Amino acid sequence: MLFYSYAELVVGLIAVLYFTSKIFTITKYKLYFVLSFFVIMLTPIATIPMNENTKLGFVPFIHFVALTFISVALGYSKKLMLIFSSLFFSGLTFFISAIHELLCSIFQIELTSQSSTVFSLISNLIVLGIFVLLSSPLKINTKLVVESITKPTIIMILIFLYLGGSMATFGTYYIIPSSDYRTIALKILTLIVSIVFSFSIPILLYNQIKKSQYMHENDIYERQLNAQINYYKSITTSGYELRKIRHDYNDLSIGLNSLISNGKYDEISPLLQKYDREIIGSFRILYNTGNDLTDAILSDKQKNADKNVKITFEGSLANVPADNLEICVLFNNMIDIAFENVKEFCGDGEQIVTLKAETRAGFLFCCVSFPIENEIKKAQNNVLHHSFAYKTLKNLAEKNGGKIETSLSDDRLAITTGWLINNIV
Repeated sequence: MLFYSYAELVVGLIAVLYFTSKIFTITKYKLYFVLSFFVIMLTPIATIPMNENTKLGFVPFIHFVALTFISVALGYSKKLMLIFSSLFFSGLTFFISAIHELLCSIFQIELTSQSSTVFSLISNLIVLGIFVLLSSPLKINTKLVVESITKPTIIMILIFLYLGGSMATFGTYYIIPSSDYRTIALKILTLIVSIVFSFSIPILLYNQIKKSQYMHENDIYERQLNAQINYYKSITTSGYELRKIRHDYNDLSIGLNSLISNGKYDEISPLLQKYDREIIGSFRILYNTGNDLTDAILSDKQKNADKNVKITFEGSLANVPADNLEICVLFNNMIDIAFENVKEFCGDGEQIVTLKAETRAGFLFCCVSFPIENEIKKAQNNVLHHSFAYKTLKNLAEKNGGKIETSLSDDRLAITTGWLINNIV
């Protein structure tokens, strides 16, 4: 009988291991697996002095602790996700087993300890299949759902799941079995209530996803509004600069005509040099990427950057179409990621943000690297899992048949992306 209990835990560990590694990108799940498996090995030794009935109650409890709460000891930022996966797995198996027992009670099917234990293992295998389905064919949709739900929603889902199972258990063992139709009706009512609790879960998820979509769209609209405001500000600035140029040119024209009329040809050259310094010299090109749109983006970012941050550019974008708006998204988000992390994880000294870009065989390869002086692992985790800009870059790369990677070297974090650009010469 205990074999089935051990088998249940092994199935649970495999399910949680597979799900967390696919969905949450948890790097320390192997340690969790080893610790939990270690508990399995010690359980037979700990249960030697116990009688058979005590073992049947003690072993599942130890396994639940091993499956669910060992992750607390791991001490890293994603342990809550691991706890959620374990609790969700345990809750689903508990709910399925409890509903099965309640149905047997309603139809007055006798349950032996052996058949109950075997079905408990079957319920674990069923949930393992659900976890594999969620983290393989439905992986992308599952990740979107996971990223949308909040901690209060997760807690509510678990509460409803365990309440549903508890109601089914109550109907099985605490409503006295009888052929009386009222007893059967009460058990059926308990079954309905249990199922209603389980149906509350997709409703909660749906509401949370809709709320997340609304917040995401609101964030996009806010970004677009800010972009329009900055655009109109740039138009205002450009108009002022154009009027200034026209005014200076008018002064130059009047001065030259006056000198020519009076025959003062030797004063023309000094006047031209003066206006060369004042007009042409005041408009310094900050970047020469080969693409006017990129030049404008980098210049604008540099002008608005902190005084201690400098953007450098290497490469050429001469072959990139000038009207490719995705280039705007690419460079804007790359530089935003760099600025955000330099500000949070670097000191007040001069910081260099390096941007490299080139086109080869119809592909655009772009890399931004920036220094990380403090809490390097925290900074890397911040970029990969909490940055809206990074998710935007990832979606953009996937849309264009490319990929995005991060690397860490010499206390500098680099984000590299490569994807196909249409109409590249």
